[in-house]
Amino acid sequence: MTNDGIFGGFIEICNSPRRQLQKYKERGKKVIGCLPMYCPEEIIYACGALPFGLWGAEIGISKAKEYMPAFFCGILQTELEMAITHKLDGLDAIVLTQLCDSLKCFSQNITVAAPQLKYICLQHPQKREGESARKFAAIRYGKFADEVAEITGRKFNSETLSEAVRVYNENRSLLRRFTELAATHPKTVTPHIRSCVIKSGYFCDRKEHNEMLKAANARLSGLPDEKSKGKRVVTTGIIADHSELLSALEENNMCIVADDVAHESRQFRTDVPTADLEGIAKRYLSVEDCSLLYGGATRRAKLVAELAVKHNADGVICLMTKFCDPEEYDYPLLRDTVEAAGVPFITVEQDKSIKQSGQLRTILQTFSEFA
Repeated sequence: MTNDGIFGGFIEICNSPRRQLQKYKERGKKVIGCLPMYCPEEIIYACGALPFGLWGAEIGISKAKEYMPAFFCGILQTELEMAITHKLDGLDAIVLTQLCDSLKCFSQNITVAAPQLKYICLQHPQKREGESARKFAAIRYGKFADEVAEITGRKFNSETLSEAVRVYNENRSLLRRFTELAATHPKTVTPHIRSCVIKSGYFCDRKEHNEMLKAANARLSGLPDEKSKGKRVVTTGIIADHSELLSALEENNMCIVADDVAHESRQFRTDVPTADLEGIAKRYLSVEDCSLLYGGATRRAKLVAELAVKHNADGVICLMTKFCDPEEYDYPLLRDTVEAAGVPFITVEQDKSIKQSGQLRTILQTFSEFA
């Protein structure tokens, strides 16, 4: 069986998210776009709608420049460009989270620039310790459920929420297992395939994604372990799905043995402990290693170093999203902690709105040869 035979469905979904959206709309499904990060998708799912991930695209920026300065997150600039040019039409609503300064500004820009779309603004507690944070999150998630139910016409209850939590916890478990298998099958699971398997879940019903993951994991489990031809690396950052980055990793035979990427493992590292709003709140409040959340820098740096040592990695690649202040704040501590653990560390700048230069390949080739 070729790689396409095992992973063709995941690749097809990632290659045509718009087709996926149309497919669910034709089935009469409400589809709600979810901007980064930590959108409580279980609530949307429990209300009968399909959550649809919005993490930017590899497109040029034209219209969005009228609303945003050049020094703005490329993920959000490309989302605004798609909204203005009607590429997000068809979504029944878009959830606007406000976990960083860019997201806060973006929520104001997009509502003015693309008024044809409906928006739900979701505030997470910034101070996440103590009983007050738990109560605030649970109450806000309850109001969020009411806003989603108004769109879908189907209020969620304990039964539908319990099923949604079950589906999503299963999905997280299957993805965790997949990343383990990917690390031991670097020839079969290239960086591009690894990215597609994870990313495809943002564009399809998680029940369907679960069945695909079960089949892929079963096939991988039946294959003998493979030895990597090149360096074993841990990736960290906001997002790691740029096509030129993935191609450069593959050209240098690099194997991703683990990640601390917001778009990837940070989304499925932790399960919802109980099937209620407080359980969903506890999951968010328990995250201690994310640059967008207050107080996470020290824990994140330690986690990345531990991942590299645990997986016997040859190095850590920091995927720095251009103009991302929270990531830049974390950088010095992250670099120093990883290097103190005896692990080589490099940084590669990422921007969804532009083509990656030849410099990217030069950096990774040098790292591959000398790390």
